[in-house]
Amino acid sequence: MNRRGRKIQRRNRPIKKFRPSNTKQLDHSSQPEACERTQEIGRESAPSDRAIYRRDYLDDAYSKVAEIGKGRRWYDIPYSAIEAVFFGPAKRILPIQARAALNSFLVYLHQFNEHERNIAWSRDDSLHNLRVPTGEHVTMPTIWIIELFPPSCIEGLAKVIHKNSWDKERTRYALGESNQEILERSRAGKGWSWWQIGEIVSDGYSTVPVRAQRQRLPAGFSSIELYGVQIGEGLTAVLTQFRLSTPASQYLDDIWHANHEPQLNWVEGHLRAEDRHWSGLRKVQETRRALHRKARTWLSQEVPGIFAINSEQQPLIDLLLLDEFDPTEGDDIDRDLLGAFRALGLTRFQVEQTICANAPGLFLEKVDTALCASFKNESAWALWGRREAVAESIGDTNIYSSNKDRAITYVLGRQLRDFFALLAIGDLLQLFDGKYAELRDKSRVRHGRFSGRRLRRLRSDFLTLSLDVSSLVRDIGSFNARTWRYASDVRFTLNNSARVLRSLEEAGRQKPTPIDLVERWREEYVTRARELAAVDKDYREVLSTVASIGTSIDTIKISRVAIWVSLASLLVALVTLLVADIKPEAPLFAVLRWVISIFG
Repeated sequence: MNRRGRKIQRRNRPIKKFRPSNTKQLDHSSQPEACERTQEIGRESAPSDRAIYRRDYLDDAYSKVAEIGKGRRWYDIPYSAIEAVFFGPAKRILPIQARAALNSFLVYLHQFNEHERNIAWSRDDSLHNLRVPTGEHVTMPTIWIIELFPPSCIEGLAKVIHKNSWDKERTRYALGESNQEILERSRAGKGWSWWQIGEIVSDGYSTVPVRAQRQRLPAGFSSIELYGVQIGEGLTAVLTQFRLSTPASQYLDDIWHANHEPQLNWVEGHLRAEDRHWSGLRKVQETRRALHRKARTWLSQEVPGIFAINSEQQPLIDLLLLDEFDPTEGDDIDRDLLGAFRALGLTRFQVEQTICANAPGLFLEKVDTALCASFKNESAWALWGRREAVAESIGDTNIYSSNKDRAITYVLGRQLRDFFALLAIGDLLQLFDGKYAELRDKSRVRHGRFSGRRLRRLRSDFLTLSLDVSSLVRDIGSFNARTWRYASDVRFTLNNSARVLRSLEEAGRQKPTPIDLVERWREEYVTRARELAAVDKDYREVLSTVASIGTSIDTIKISRVAIWVSLASLLVALVTLLVADIKPEAPLFAVLRWVISIFG
């Protein structure tokens, strides 16, 4: 019997009825426990109020907008035609590439149907709408960005200082050393640990500080302050503080509270239908990221350091101040508020919290790019908390400024200098890891054959990477070994959130020990820097050996070419000598007569 016959026989085989192994019928009346358990399972499987709530919204949306292919809309006709091809006789003769293309087109048409349904979806459904509490507001008064200048980039910082005339403004209103003199002394281990490099004020600013320059700044920034922070002797950091104007600092809140409508958005070459919830998340996150990008672009153009030279993003921290919500209270919050904070890029505070010890109302959080897709490939941190709680931890803010946000910004900018430097060192180590990985993976292609240009490139790699890494190892050690610290320097502690700790206590489990984040990073950076130094030594030895061998091989090749060139020169000289005289007694005629006499 062939395969088709066996298939037909199995298809016509009668279906056996299921019979339990124990044919004795259960009497539920004699087993009350089993009966109660059955009723309990029935109650668990019964739809909850939330499921009924969601089903009503689903039925309402589909009653307003039918499924694709069931109507006379513009996308129903091509969808039905392609669907007929997929499930008709022609599907067997279609090549796989054509089927894949048609399937992609069906997905594309589906997005328009989903978009219409998102528009018709009820605004009362919290899962499809971004809801922000009416009384809650957020302000972003400042952005901090830090750029690093190791030995390979320090000459660029000196040129930037001279180009912007920051020394001129400094010596005009203040006695003492210039920026260049402070920089040289600090890198020699005899200068200041930090100093103000310069201050720039926007053209539209009403009052200009004494030592500030007036300059046209990107829209939204009222002033920019630059500070030098010396890390060890070979690494200089430039901490830049961008102060936002009042409208710009409140613009994020305006987008946060806006009525977001469904959108059709292209994501990595594919059309996606976003409901009001996802559209709101994307727009708020893109607004915050646009301010980051604007600040980073200005710093990369005006003060380019090692991050800008290598096309990497500088470490960035912004300040977000809330009016009502205080994350230190540890209360459970509803889904709507979680979605609202996710739109701002704040997602980790319900699981783990990084708290400032001497500013208890302040939280540190890195943007989770897995949950906040608009921040893809961006390293951004947020210092955030309730404005009043942060101000109380600082003290009397009127000492610094009548504007509470400006006072908080001033105090935090002073207290966080060393922490910013520590944060930037971590990104620098990550940058060096990537460069050594690239050097390892591309060394075969780049240095397989040696030429003058490739040797110069190899020399440049050694001069920059090896010099910077060897200096960084010492600088990290000097920075960590510094015994004196400001009493106001912040100390961040990493711990589980209050909600998680409460759950652990209720479950009778031991609470984890809080982690001193600063000490943890210092120890980690020392280990990573030593590993980089070891890797650099190994690569330098290998590539130096290969370069020597390549140079020897090139020398042998050149000597061979020189021999052939000498022979060619000799031949040309002989021919020239033979044809130099055309008289009968010339050497050429003598050679011809000699050849004729031999073969004649």
